[in-house]
Amino acid sequence: MATIHSPAPKEILSMVEEELFKIGGRLAQCTRHKGRLFIWATVPHTRQIRPNDYVQGGVAVCTIGYEICIFPHVFRQMHRSGAIMSRTDGMKRLKRVPSTSAPRALERLRKRVRNLVQVCTSSEMLTQLTDQLRVAAESDVDAGLQMSTVISQLPRRHSSLLLSQILSKFHEDEDDSVYGLMNAVAAVARDEDDPETKWDLEELAGWVPMLVPSNQTYRDAAEVVVVS
Repeated sequence: MATIHSPAPKEILSMVEEELFKIGGRLAQCTRHKGRLFIWATVPHTRQIRPNDYVQGGVAVCTIGYEICIFPHVFRQMHRSGAIMSRTDGMKRLKRVPSTSAPRALERLRKRVRNLVQVCTSSEMLTQLTDQLRVAAESDVDAGLQMSTVISQLPRRHSSLLLSQILSKFHEDEDDSVYGLMNAVAAVARDEDDPETKWDLEELAGWVPMLVPSNQTYRDAAEVVVVS
Protein backbone atom coordinates (compact mmCIF):
# COMPACT_ATOMS: atom_id res chain seq x y z
CA MET A 1 0.00 0.00 0.00
CA ALA A 2 1.33 3.45 -0.95
CA THR A 3 2.38 5.73 1.89
CA ILE A 4 0.07 8.70 2.43
CA HIS A 5 1.89 11.97 3.05
CA SER A 6 0.74 15.01 4.98
CA PRO A 7 -0.38 17.65 4.72
CA ALA A 8 -2.71 16.50 1.94
CA PRO A 9 -3.53 18.93 -0.91
CA LYS A 10 -6.94 19.68 0.62
CA GLU A 11 -5.31 20.66 3.93
CA ILE A 12 -2.65 22.75 2.17
CA LEU A 13 -5.39 24.70 0.38
CA SER A 14 -7.26 25.18 3.66
CA MET A 15 -4.17 26.55 5.42
CA VAL A 16 -3.44 28.95 2.55
CA GLU A 17 -7.04 30.19 2.56
CA GLU A 18 -6.99 30.73 6.33
CA GLU A 19 -3.79 32.80 6.14
CA LEU A 20 -5.16 34.82 3.22
CA PHE A 21 -8.36 35.54 5.13
CA LYS A 22 -6.37 37.11 7.97
CA ILE A 23 -4.93 39.79 5.66
CA GLY A 24 -7.75 40.26 3.18
CA GLY A 25 -6.15 38.19 0.42
CA ARG A 26 -7.95 36.00 -2.08
CA LEU A 27 -7.41 32.98 -4.28
CA ALA A 28 -6.82 33.95 -7.91
CA GLN A 29 -6.60 30.39 -9.23
CA CYS A 30 -6.59 26.91 -7.74
CA THR A 31 -6.48 23.69 -9.73
CA ARG A 32 -5.52 20.03 -9.52
CA HIS A 33 -3.62 18.71 -12.53
CA LYS A 34 -2.04 15.30 -12.98
CA GLY A 35 -2.04 14.73 -9.24
CA ARG A 36 -0.49 18.12 -8.47
CA LEU A 37 -2.02 21.09 -6.66
CA PHE A 38 -1.49 24.61 -8.03
CA ILE A 39 -2.50 27.76 -6.14
CA TRP A 40 -2.11 31.41 -7.06
CA ALA A 41 -3.29 34.08 -4.61
CA THR A 42 -3.09 37.86 -4.23
CA VAL A 43 -3.07 40.18 -1.22
CA PRO A 44 -4.01 43.89 -0.98
CA HIS A 45 -0.42 45.22 -0.81
CA THR A 46 0.64 47.14 -3.94
CA ARG A 47 3.81 48.97 -4.98
CA GLN A 48 4.67 51.17 -7.94
CA ILE A 49 7.48 50.12 -10.28
CA ARG A 50 7.06 52.91 -12.84
CA PRO A 51 4.44 55.67 -13.17
CA ASN A 52 1.02 53.99 -13.34
CA ASP A 53 2.65 50.53 -13.29
CA TYR A 54 1.78 48.73 -10.06
CA VAL A 55 2.46 45.23 -8.80
CA GLN A 56 0.41 43.42 -6.19
CA GLY A 57 1.80 40.97 -3.65
CA GLY A 58 0.79 37.37 -3.32
CA VAL A 59 1.84 33.76 -2.98
CA ALA A 60 2.12 30.79 -5.34
CA VAL A 61 1.91 27.24 -4.01
CA CYS A 62 2.28 23.89 -5.74
CA THR A 63 3.03 20.28 -4.88
CA ILE A 64 5.67 18.23 -6.69
CA GLY A 65 5.74 14.66 -5.50
CA TYR A 66 6.32 14.84 -1.75
CA GLU A 67 7.41 18.50 -1.86
CA ILE A 68 5.45 21.68 -1.20
CA CYS A 69 6.66 24.77 -3.05
CA ILE A 70 5.62 28.07 -1.46
CA PHE A 71 7.01 31.19 -3.12
CA PRO A 72 6.29 34.94 -3.27
CA HIS A 73 4.24 36.00 -6.28
CA VAL A 74 3.95 39.45 -7.84
CA PHE A 75 0.97 40.36 -10.00
CA ARG A 76 1.38 43.18 -12.49
CA GLN A 77 -1.94 45.01 -12.55
CA MET A 78 -1.35 46.79 -15.86
CA HIS A 79 -1.16 43.59 -17.94
CA ARG A 80 -2.72 41.21 -15.40
CA SER A 81 0.26 38.89 -15.49
CA GLY A 82 2.38 37.42 -12.72
CA ALA A 83 5.81 36.13 -11.79
CA ILE A 84 6.81 33.54 -9.20
CA MET A 85 9.86 34.78 -7.28
CA SER A 86 11.23 31.36 -6.33
CA ARG A 87 14.86 32.56 -6.15
CA THR A 88 14.11 34.97 -3.30
CA ASP A 89 16.55 34.56 -0.41
CA GLY A 90 15.29 32.26 2.31
CA MET A 91 12.62 30.51 0.25
CA LYS A 92 12.58 26.73 0.58
CA ARG A 93 10.77 23.69 -0.72
CA LEU A 94 9.20 21.81 2.17
CA LYS A 95 9.08 18.02 2.41
CA ARG A 96 5.74 16.47 3.28
CA VAL A 97 5.97 13.70 5.87
CA PRO A 98 4.21 10.32 6.17
CA SER A 99 0.80 10.70 7.80
CA THR A 100 1.94 8.14 10.36
CA SER A 101 4.65 10.51 11.62
CA ALA A 102 4.62 11.74 15.20
CA PRO A 103 1.95 14.43 15.82
CA ARG A 104 4.69 16.87 16.83
CA ALA A 105 6.43 16.48 13.44
CA LEU A 106 3.16 17.00 11.58
CA GLU A 107 2.31 20.10 13.58
CA ARG A 108 5.81 21.51 13.06
CA LEU A 109 5.42 21.12 9.30
CA ARG A 110 2.00 22.75 9.32
CA LYS A 111 3.47 25.73 11.18
CA ARG A 112 6.25 26.02 8.61
CA VAL A 113 3.71 26.02 5.79
CA ARG A 114 1.73 28.79 7.47
CA ASN A 115 4.90 30.74 8.26
CA LEU A 116 6.05 30.64 4.64
CA VAL A 117 2.65 31.83 3.42
CA GLN A 118 2.80 34.69 5.93
CA VAL A 119 6.31 35.71 4.85
CA CYS A 120 5.51 35.50 1.14
CA THR A 121 2.40 37.67 1.51
CA SER A 122 3.92 40.25 3.85
CA SER A 123 4.25 43.91 2.99
CA GLU A 124 7.98 43.66 3.73
CA MET A 125 8.41 40.92 1.14
CA LEU A 126 6.65 42.96 -1.53
CA THR A 127 8.87 45.93 -0.72
CA GLN A 128 11.96 43.76 -1.16
CA LEU A 129 10.74 42.40 -4.49
CA THR A 130 9.69 45.86 -5.68
CA ASP A 131 13.22 47.16 -5.14
CA GLN A 132 14.53 44.28 -7.24
CA LEU A 133 12.02 44.98 -10.01
CA ARG A 134 12.88 48.68 -10.05
CA VAL A 135 16.51 47.77 -10.63
CA ALA A 136 15.40 45.49 -13.47
CA ALA A 137 13.31 48.32 -14.94
CA GLU A 138 16.42 50.53 -15.03
CA SER A 139 18.69 47.85 -16.55
CA ASP A 140 18.98 47.16 -20.25
CA VAL A 141 18.70 43.59 -21.48
CA ASP A 142 21.98 41.90 -22.33
CA ALA A 143 20.54 40.03 -25.30
CA GLY A 144 23.21 37.34 -25.27
CA LEU A 145 23.03 36.60 -21.55
CA GLN A 146 19.35 36.95 -20.76
CA MET A 147 17.95 35.40 -23.92
CA SER A 148 20.29 32.40 -23.79
CA THR A 149 19.22 31.85 -20.18
CA VAL A 150 15.54 32.12 -21.09
CA ILE A 151 16.01 29.61 -23.89
CA SER A 152 17.84 27.15 -21.63
CA GLN A 153 15.16 27.32 -18.93
CA LEU A 154 12.05 27.03 -21.10
CA PRO A 155 9.86 23.99 -20.53
CA ARG A 156 10.98 21.38 -23.04
CA ARG A 157 7.50 20.84 -24.40
CA HIS A 158 6.83 23.31 -27.22
CA SER A 159 9.93 25.33 -26.26
CA SER A 160 10.40 26.76 -29.75
CA LEU A 161 6.77 27.96 -29.81
CA LEU A 162 7.08 29.50 -26.33
CA LEU A 163 10.29 31.29 -27.30
CA SER A 164 8.61 32.69 -30.40
CA GLN A 165 5.73 33.98 -28.27
CA ILE A 166 8.10 35.54 -25.72
CA LEU A 167 10.13 37.32 -28.41
CA SER A 168 6.93 38.58 -30.02
CA LYS A 169 5.66 40.01 -26.71
CA PHE A 170 9.08 41.50 -25.93
CA HIS A 171 9.31 43.38 -29.24
CA GLU A 172 5.64 44.32 -29.17
CA ASP A 173 5.97 46.12 -25.83
CA GLU A 174 9.11 48.00 -26.94
CA ASP A 175 10.57 47.76 -23.44
CA ASP A 176 14.24 46.80 -23.73
CA SER A 177 14.78 46.54 -19.98
CA VAL A 178 15.23 43.38 -17.97
CA TYR A 179 11.84 44.17 -16.46
CA GLY A 180 10.43 44.24 -19.99
CA LEU A 181 11.83 40.77 -20.67
CA MET A 182 10.36 39.50 -17.42
CA ASN A 183 6.97 40.88 -18.39
CA ALA A 184 7.16 39.28 -21.84
CA VAL A 185 7.66 35.86 -20.24
CA ALA A 186 4.89 36.56 -17.72
CA ALA A 187 2.51 37.59 -20.52
CA VAL A 188 3.03 34.27 -22.28
CA ALA A 189 2.43 32.48 -18.97
CA ARG A 190 -0.82 34.42 -18.50
CA ASP A 191 -2.22 33.01 -21.74
CA GLU A 192 -1.13 29.42 -21.01
CA ASP A 193 -3.91 26.94 -20.20
CA ASP A 194 -1.72 24.13 -18.88
CA PRO A 195 -1.06 24.90 -15.17
CA GLU A 196 2.29 23.10 -15.12
CA THR A 197 3.61 25.09 -18.08
CA LYS A 198 2.11 28.28 -16.63
CA TRP A 199 3.94 27.66 -13.35
CA ASP A 200 7.25 26.97 -15.12
CA LEU A 201 6.94 30.14 -17.20
CA GLU A 202 6.00 32.31 -14.23
CA GLU A 203 8.93 30.90 -12.29
CA LEU A 204 11.17 31.73 -15.25
CA ALA A 205 9.72 35.25 -15.33
CA GLY A 206 10.60 35.66 -11.67
CA TRP A 207 14.14 34.50 -12.35
CA VAL A 208 14.84 37.03 -15.12
CA PRO A 209 15.41 40.01 -12.74
CA MET A 210 18.08 37.94 -10.97
CA LEU A 211 20.19 38.26 -14.14
CA VAL A 212 20.89 41.93 -13.42
CA PRO A 213 24.59 42.30 -12.47
CA SER A 214 25.00 42.21 -8.70
CA ASN A 215 26.75 45.61 -8.65
CA GLN A 216 23.52 47.32 -9.75
CA THR A 217 21.35 48.16 -6.76
CA TYR A 218 18.33 50.36 -6.16
CA ARG A 219 19.05 53.18 -3.75
CA ASP A 220 16.21 52.20 -1.38
CA ALA A 221 16.91 48.47 -1.32
CA ALA A 222 15.11 46.68 1.53
CA GLU A 223 16.51 44.17 3.95
CA VAL A 224 16.41 40.55 2.90
CA VAL A 225 13.61 38.47 4.39
CA VAL A 226 14.88 35.07 5.45
CA VAL A 227 12.83 32.08 6.53
CA SER A 228 14.56 29.68 8.88
